[in-house]
Amino acid sequence: MNASFQERLWALRNELSRCLSTLAGGRTLARFTPPVLEIAADGTSATLRHLERRLHDTSLEALARDTTLSLLLRAFRRPPTLVVPGEWLLQRRLVLPAAAREDLRQVVAYELDRVSPFGADRAFFALEEKPAGGDPGQLAVDLWLLPRSRLQPWLDGLRQAGLPARRVVAPGLERHNLLPPELRGRPDPLRVATGFLPPLLVLALAGGALALPLWRAEQRVEALRHREQALKEEAQQVLALRRELEQRLEALEQVRERWEATPDPLEILSALSRLLPDDTHLQQLKIRDRELTLRGRSAQASALIALLEQAPEFERPRFLSPVTQQAGEELFHLAVLYRPPPEGRKKP
Repeated sequence: MNASFQERLWALRNELSRCLSTLAGGRTLARFTPPVLEIAADGTSATLRHLERRLHDTSLEALARDTTLSLLLRAFRRPPTLVVPGEWLLQRRLVLPAAAREDLRQVVAYELDRVSPFGADRAFFALEEKPAGGDPGQLAVDLWLLPRSRLQPWLDGLRQAGLPARRVVAPGLERHNLLPPELRGRPDPLRVATGFLPPLLVLALAGGALALPLWRAEQRVEALRHREQALKEEAQQVLALRRELEQRLEALEQVRERWEATPDPLEILSALSRLLPDDTHLQQLKIRDRELTLRGRSAQASALIALLEQAPEFERPRFLSPVTQQAGEELFHLAVLYRPPPEGRKKP
């Protein structure tokens, strides 16, 4: 993990802790936010602050045996962040080959003798890449240098008190840690876990408080979806039954209309019995809708057409084949339309 990523991660953690401390009323999480020890410009005194509050004043001479400072720093469970005066810093800009990006900090350390009165063993420094004027072969670097002689006594005092600093920043450069990686030490896993646990618990509780209503709402929505699907299936079944019923009713209506349109055979036979003379005998009678087809024998078949034309129950009689003689009688084959009574066929 490179130094710049560690700096961004540290700044993000501090901002998260500050926000959570504010949300929690400053009681539960405030002590887990790193305190800040601001060194005065003369380098002999410093002020301990936490979340913009002034907590304690100390001096370089009493730093190692300042019990109040030690108790305060241990209560926060976080190593202090040293803030040095801005006037202690020397700023330079370097232009290096783009290949130096792979090991930028080591390359800059070699260049310190050339660009400043300090060597790598006499100064702390922080750096930041900048645009190099559009030249892809070059790399611009902003460099801030802090004389080791000004800061080392404070680092030694804190180390003697058992509270070594792991971050050194300057006003306006809070995202850059001037302390070299080899002096930052390795954080205590138990202390780090203890420090992150309360914010994580608060986040988990807040997330649970937010997620539980959403989960319940999602469950209700899912139940409504299942109910909606079941109702849709039931509605489809009802519609299918309705269509089937409508088809059956339509078929029954067609049967009823066909039945009503078909003449009553008994009425037809009764009418023919009254109309035909006694010397006429029917051998075959076919009924198809209103059309009747008659086959039979008669003493005078040609007279049947006149009789049927005069009857109110029949109309348009005609021979379907010529009349033939057989054993003194005439064989006929004729057709006629039946005219049902005005009231129609009586329903059963």
